[in-house]
Amino acid sequence: MDWNRLLRDWGRVTAGIVLVVLGVVGLVLPILPGILPILAGLALLAPESKFVQSLKDRMKHARRGLGSRSSDYSSD
Repeated sequence: MDWNRLLRDWGRVTAGIVLVVLGVVGLVLPILPGILPILAGLALLAPESKFVQSLKDRMKHARRGLGSRSSDYSSD
């Protein structure tokens, strides 16, 4: 068992959870930003979570769709 890899994985998961929780708190409190910590936390959790990985894939697909639509408008 590779202890360095295990500690790195646990650290990434812990940091991701903390960032998501801070982001949710930031959505309620006006002092903290909300969206950025949530996105950063989800990015850290993506390799460990199939749910987060599917969200990431959907965002990539949606971004590709937006890119093709924006090129249609730029020709006007």
